[in-house]
Amino acid sequence: MGAFRRANKCMVDNPAAAKQISDLMKDMFTRLSECSQAVKEQCSPEEYAAFVRSIRNIASGIVSDVMEPLYAKHPVLKPANWGNCGERKLRRD
Repeated sequence: MGAFRRANKCMVDNPAAAKQISDLMKDMFTRLSECSQAVKEQCSPEEYAAFVRSIRNIASGIVSDVMEPLYAKHPVLKPANWGNCGERKLRRD
């Protein structure tokens, strides 16, 4: 059984589990982007800026601690547009 070990960047060994994690994380980033858009449309600019800062912090940790190690171990799962997704979608307009 694989394990998440941040210190040595050990990641899930099981390809099926890795694919499921990748798919769920990509879905999560889509949902975070949708949340960001909803806040932008319904809240003040100050609230939106604070929300995006918080989401960026969360997304950055997920990318560096989960996604990058996962894709290093399972490069076939890495989306072709990886440099244009994830927390990079959550930017201030």
